Amino acid sequence: MERIRSYVVEAQGIFAPYLVAVLAEAGLDVVHVGNSMDLQLMSHLAPDLLFVDLDYVDADPLESIRMTRFMLPHAVICVYTGDTRPAWAAACHLAGANCVLTKRADGEEIAMGVRRALTVGAYTDKRYETPESPTC
Repeated sequence: MERIRSYVVEAQGIFAPYLVAVLAEAGLDVVHVGNSMDLQLMSHLAPDLLFVDLDYVDADPLESIRMTRFMLPHAVICVYTGDTRPAWAAACHLAGANCVLTKRADGEEIAMGVRRALTVGAYTDKRYETPESPTC
């Protein structure tokens, strides 16, 4: 079975090794770790999955998701964010993210969310659930 190629955007270098280890545990090969949304490099590497710490992108977060979706239409886009508002998760999905995870998710939850997004196409962290907005 071919391994999934992933690209990690994490501006805080201290967390990058942790995220790489979590993705490796989930069965993904990390082909690049960067601290910014380099769309040209992403297009060149053509990862199957993009994992982005959305709190530290150097542009509008939703516009970054939209541009990434445009440039990498077949990639699974997973965003990691400290914003726990259900409306924010919905906005991320509408912009093109397949997976939205809060920074409260532990490694096991991150791996499960990524695998779910890869297999069924979408995942929303359970912390975004409200009675009015069930999770994917």
